[in-house]
Amino acid sequence: MRKYLFIIIILFLSCDSVEETGLPEYEGGFNYYDYIAYGWSEFLNENYDNAISYFQQALLIDDVNEDGISDYMHHSAYVGISWSLTYQANELINTNDNSVSIKREEAITYLCYFMDEFNEWVQGDCLFDEEAIESSDLNAFSFYNSDDMYTSCFGEYCCNDCFIDDKKVAMIYFYSFKYHDFFIQDDLVNANLYFDKAIELGLDFISSNQLLTNLDKNIDYDFMNGKPIENPIFNLKYQNVLILLGQLYLKNGNYENAALILSDVCNNINAFEVQTIIDCVQSF
Repeated sequence: MRKYLFIIIILFLSCDSVEETGLPEYEGGFNYYDYIAYGWSEFLNENYDNAISYFQQALLIDDVNEDGISDYMHHSAYVGISWSLTYQANELINTNDNSVSIKREEAITYLCYFMDEFNEWVQGDCLFDEEAIESSDLNAFSFYNSDDMYTSCFGEYCCNDCFIDDKKVAMIYFYSFKYHDFFIQDDLVNANLYFDKAIELGLDFISSNQLLTNLDKNIDYDFMNGKPIENPIFNLKYQNVLILLGQLYLKNGNYENAALILSDVCNNINAFEVQTIIDCVQSF
């Protein structure tokens, strides 16, 4: 298993001393993975401005694998920025303006970037550029060795394919938010559009054949997998995705599918007893 060794910029500079003295003085020698590690650490500590700053610094490094050739493999940095912006939006939920929607729309744009055939990053449309975005992600996945781990002051963490699952989960939540937003505006055309997208992507995430009767995919998903250790726990797992999809089916009046998907996380679910579905959602 290849490991990337955390390079200390100043001789004798330890991980402790980096924390004590602050990073700006030394960050000129950081590589792409250093910035990603610190970005996720700041995110997990709810310092979202700092997290975005580190992820943006990672975007300035074109030779990600340090082989002397620019590869522009910035996928994980874009995903990190998107998650950070999303949680900045969550902090604005109790405001009386549309700042939450604006911030979430900004967050989603970073998930829609993709590398074109000229290895240039293009801002795409998540609804209409799905093939290009997926192709870009798969190219990034093949770019890395699947066993690659990065070693830093935080310990080992995943720096290659983890962004793919985190990105898909972010997209499922975003589409769900858009469905809810249009639903309460009584815009059923757009509400149904985003409901279908959320369900489609959700089923693709949890089932190898997109069937509710075969929930066999990403069972071990945990947002903390591959993240820098020694940080606060961010509780987002496979079961949360099931609950979210169950909520969508419930809100859309499809009690049978809601009961079917929630039976994996709750006992005594009955499609003919809607209260059992509601109780399951509220208990998680």
